[in-house]
Amino acid sequence: MKGTIKSYERDKGFGYIQVPNSDDVFMHITGIISGNPKQIKAGDSVDFVKAMGQQGFQAAKVVLHQD
Repeated sequence: MKGTIKSYERDKGFGYIQVPNSDDVFMHITGIISGNPKQIKAGDSVDFVKAMGQQGFQAAKVVLHQD
């Protein structure tokens, strides 16, 4: 799936990905496989897989596309 970082709390290591025509998807730092998690900011585009986590669906195999 493709989406855009809606929010990210760097000190807590989680945030949300906004997906067109769908609900926002929870993202945890442990799901990031490519890109620099320390530089994530709102508006960055991402590719990811939606997977079942402990409390529902969340982003997995997240690839950050930072400019």
